[in-house]
Amino acid sequence: MISRTKVLFICLTLSIAGVARTVEACACSTGYLNDRDDAEEQFAAAVFEGEVLPGGHVITAATREHSGQSVIVFRVLRSYKGTQGESIQVYDAMAGSDCGFGQPKPGERYFLYGFAGKDSKIFVEACTRTAGLEFAGPDMRYARGEQPTNEDLTPAGEKWRLRRDPNLGSQGATLRGTIRPAGGGNLSNVVLTVWEVDARGRRIDLIADRQKVNKDGSYEVRYISPGQYIVTAEDLQFTPTARFVGESGKIQLEQGQTHSDVNLFLHSEPAGQVTIRVIAPRELHDRVFVWLRDVQMDSLGGSPYKFAGTSQLNEKNTASFESIPYGLYDVYVMLTNEDTRKPSWTHDELQVKLTGRIAEGVVELRKPGEK
Repeated sequence: MISRTKVLFICLTLSIAGVARTVEACACSTGYLNDRDDAEEQFAAAVFEGEVLPGGHVITAATREHSGQSVIVFRVLRSYKGTQGESIQVYDAMAGSDCGFGQPKPGERYFLYGFAGKDSKIFVEACTRTAGLEFAGPDMRYARGEQPTNEDLTPAGEKWRLRRDPNLGSQGATLRGTIRPAGGGNLSNVVLTVWEVDARGRRIDLIADRQKVNKDGSYEVRYISPGQYIVTAEDLQFTPTARFVGESGKIQLEQGQTHSDVNLFLHSEPAGQVTIRVIAPRELHDRVFVWLRDVQMDSLGGSPYKFAGTSQLNEKNTASFESIPYGLYDVYVMLTNEDTRKPSWTHDELQVKLTGRIAEGVVELRKPGEK
């Protein structure tokens, strides 16, 4: 199964090594799964239909340093997983921030995915499929074992393009083809991406579509605007030493055209491990996380498989990143809920170059102005 980390969200104010990078809003990426597969993927520790009861209250008020935490009490209307009794308390660790659940009113009804915290409490998280019952038809059909509708099985990108431009339903182009795995491997975790190409023939970081391929390796991408594109595929099931990717040449799509036989073969690229040890006061340990980011992430062209991701510290004050493609990476050490206007900690710039089994780096946090 693909991890829920396929859905990215940013809900922190960050101070990154003295660099002017500020992210304050909570922004969720568009998923690449259809509603049926996404509902299956997110079936969490607790899944239920619930009605908000009076009694939710803020436990910790939001401050500049920390988001608030609230508890919402739900009457369980229908339980699918992980709930017992007639009511349940669900915690919102990001209350008071843009990533919080908000302030639901008594009587409002939701289809809710609850995730287990370290203290056995059930938490609602940002960027999941939790939604009001009127918007949760695909989730209820999956949870109840009902057959999916055609709408449930339509890839998210196709829905988005048709909402943006209904004319693509009759005038859009279609791409079809197959993905062949290296060594006859499994295709259940292979994702296809259709990239836009600029006037100079360079791939740009604008994605026209992203979706899973079928289990037999076939795919069909519909409702694409006329233009020039490149198609890539990657297996999200990495090994410690390799990942498997494929790429087409440039493809010109005309209005209403069906372009068949865009076939890709997955080949292996070397990968390894990156570990970053952070020297910081013990009281910061639980707030620290490390962002590893390809130095070419913002450049035009180049590899379409650039890596960026975050990792928290383990008990040895080390953040580990597994199955990372060879390359050069920027390292940023950050604190949750840090205000860039008044950063409390910073560090020297650091890059690590991965060219073998492992690359290591060390970062020491210091007060601004200290050497």
